[in-house]
Amino acid sequence: MAANWDGVPAASRLSYVSTAVPGHPIAQALDHTKVSDAGSFVVLRLQISKLDALHLGRNHRRARFDRHNECVGAWLAP
Repeated sequence: MAANWDGVPAASRLSYVSTAVPGHPIAQALDHTKVSDAGSFVVLRLQISKLDALHLGRNHRRARFDRHNECVGAWLAP
């Protein structure tokens, strides 16, 4: 894990910890401080079998991709 952390640029390391708890209310938009903490960094290795992608915008779109179907996508009703 340390080798992965060492590969993260110093400026990007600040994205892994904040002095404010994520999702908790703060008084002002910038009432938090970014700090660098390797203990808050983790690498996840996944093998995804299905992906359901939903785009919410002016025109909603949804598609599903299935690894067991050669990752062929199919449109779905959003």
